[in-house]
Amino acid sequence: MHVSFPPDLLIDEEGITFDPPEPDTLDIVHIYTTIKNTGEVTAYNVILQMWDGDPGAGGIPLLGTGYNIPRFYPARNLHLM
Repeated sequence: MHVSFPPDLLIDEEGITFDPPEPDTLDIVHIYTTIKNTGEVTAYNVILQMWDGDPGAGGIPLLGTGYNIPRFYPARNLHLM
């Protein structure tokens, strides 16, 4: 018998970078992130949200309502800008 473990999505500290790394006020900043699915099954309809500050304490969403990832296969990395 084989038991499949659920999707296990991870963004570690090294998986988020900014360009430019030290922006000035009003600079356009590109955010790059790497998401890992270390689980054994595909994740469906994952919503990625990024915030400036704590979402529970008045943080500002950076992607509107979020970015939808319809299908994220196991043992894969996904690179987003």
